[in-house]
Amino acid sequence: WLHGCCMATHSRAVDNEEAFPSYWTNGGCRGDFAVQVLVSEEVRRHLQKLLDNTFTFKATRDRRGLMPTHLELVAARRCEGSRLWRRYAERRTRLAGARGARCTPLRRMAGSGEVKTAQGLDRATRKSMNSKVNEVFLFHGTSPADASAIARTGFDLAHAGENDMFGRGAYFCECCSKADEYAKADEDGQDPGLFALLLCRVACGEMYYATEPSASLVDAAIASGRFDSILGDREVAKGTYREFVVFDVAQIYPEYILTYKRRYVGKPAQESTLQQLVRSFSK
Repeated sequence: WLHGCCMATHSRAVDNEEAFPSYWTNGGCRGDFAVQVLVSEEVRRHLQKLLDNTFTFKATRDRRGLMPTHLELVAARRCEGSRLWRRYAERRTRLAGARGARCTPLRRMAGSGEVKTAQGLDRATRKSMNSKVNEVFLFHGTSPADASAIARTGFDLAHAGENDMFGRGAYFCECCSKADEYAKADEDGQDPGLFALLLCRVACGEMYYATEPSASLVDAAIASGRFDSILGDREVAKGTYREFVVFDVAQIYPEYILTYKRRYVGKPAQESTLQQLVRSFSK
């Protein structure tokens, strides 16, 4: 990866709706580029705070192994890619046009209200968000190697599971402790022993609210054209987490790769019987 250098291949004017975020190192570049930039110490502190604020000591049946007490950020890289960004920005603009004045905001939907990542964002990032299409930052757990691959080429729904709870889409979490359940460590390569989360912009659009899994209802909701994503509220149903599912990869921009360590402080070395039961019955 690179420390932020614009590698232009050809010149191209950038429309207003496609404008890169103002805080990008390569935001003024007119050509195509795809680089990963180490964030400043100030941004790194914001991201660590975001991990701290969205970590909840709750394990679901998706967790393998012990539940950490917190996640310690080791490195954060911002993914600045012109082609992926333009695809995302164009889709975001089409969503806004298709949904009129604005989509139903999270705070007016059932459940716990505003997305939990909202309070941890710095001012420049918040200013760049389009709330009219429910654009939010969400976590996706993966490995460091896969995170870099997704940052280069985007998500690929060919790898989505057919039996996933809310259909065959890309799944995201507002709590890093839930996304961590899907994270994997690379045994070798650039970041051996470290786990990775992608912190992605997701243009959720109009969300279909569901508390229980039902592939047929989800399929019908998306096929109706009235909805652009699913809000699966297992926080209400099981006291665990909300998950956000999108079915169009153009609605996702993977903006940060967070590599981190799992830390275990002040908790027993083995799971209690209660924790095992929670894992067995929760999702």
